[in-house]
Order: sequence, then C-alpha cells, then structure tokens
Amino acid sequence: MTVENPPILENASFPSSPTISSSSSPSNSIAESQPIYSSDDIQTIKEMFPTIDHQIIIDLLDKHRGNKDLVVNHLLQTNV
Repeated sequence: MTVENPPILENASFPSSPTISSSSSPSNSIAESQPIYSSDDIQTIKEMFPTIDHQIIIDLLDKHRGNKDLVVNHLLQTNV
C-alpha cells in the first residue's frame, strides 16, 4: 500500500491571524456606555406592567442587554 504525498501549493495565500484593535476593547467602547434600548421600549414594558417601578424595568433591560422579550418573560415569571 502506497501513501501519496499531498500536492504542494505554490504561491498559496493564507489569511493572517486576526488582529484585535485597541478601539474594539470594551473599556474604550462608546457604545457600551449608551443604552441599547429606547424610551419607547421602556414605555412599552411599563404599559404591560404598570405596577413595576420604572428603574426596575431599566435595570432589567440593562441586565438582558435590551432584549425586551427576555425582560417580559422575566417579569411574567416573577409576577405570577
């Protein structure tokens, strides 16, 4: 049984390893300091849960990274 050697690739171009720029680090990110939800998002949830404190809604939106579905599910589970 003979084993063939793989073909040699001449002038093959391989991508270099990815580099991470310092501007993409979390400590330098401006987007991280800005909320990822709008006042309309807060109002929508507040209308669904009028007895929940405004700050709790904001805290939950922060915790769930602006995902309104997760916030609503969280509130439904805790307000049974």
